[in-house]
Amino acid sequence: MNRNDLRRVDMNLLVIFETLMFEKNLTRAGEKLFLGQPAVSASLAKLRDLFDDPLLVRNGRVLEPTQRALQILKELQPAMEKKLRDLSVKILRGDSRPGTLTLDDYCKRPHALVSFSGDLTGAIDNDLARIGRSRRVVLAVPQFAGLRALLAGTDMLATVPDYAACALIEGSSQLRADNPPFDLNLSELSMVWNGVNDNDPAERWLRSKIVRHMSAPPPAH
Repeated sequence: MNRNDLRRVDMNLLVIFETLMFEKNLTRAGEKLFLGQPAVSASLAKLRDLFDDPLLVRNGRVLEPTQRALQILKELQPAMEKKLRDLSVKILRGDSRPGTLTLDDYCKRPHALVSFSGDLTGAIDNDLARIGRSRRVVLAVPQFAGLRALLAGTDMLATVPDYAACALIEGSSQLRADNPPFDLNLSELSMVWNGVNDNDPAERWLRSKIVRHMSAPPPAH
């Protein structure tokens, strides 16, 4: 599979693959991506089938990459440079109402929010405020994985990154994803980390990737 082929692969799987290659551990990769270990394990199984290779082989407590996996990673990183800027946001709904959500529907419905601090506001609320609207967040959970059971069969909504939406609806007949019914503005981001990790090679690589992609101008529409 060459670089052009990689561009056609599901972006969410590629993000998980790249994270696994550097974390070499299902649990740590899940924590980085805010996904449960079963979702990461299922994605690895898909990747193994896609590339017809084990990709990562257990060696004690870590997963060691195969030569094929190292080759894929070498081809993958340039191909992802543009695609990482295109990650979008989706809405995780569990109701059976037909059709997509209107802005009025979105604002009226109760919302769940992923928040480590327990705050009931997020970047989406800033986007809504810019157009004079607001939503009603009724609860917060610390991880995306906790949304699956909360949303199923309810009117509650959750607005999450595209890769999280794909993982949550995977294998679920009760959840579906919609595009937001309003425009999302770019937010100013800051990056902080523990000084102990300043010289850690993996951490430095990750920080450089984040800076490169987040500072690049958005693609023209």
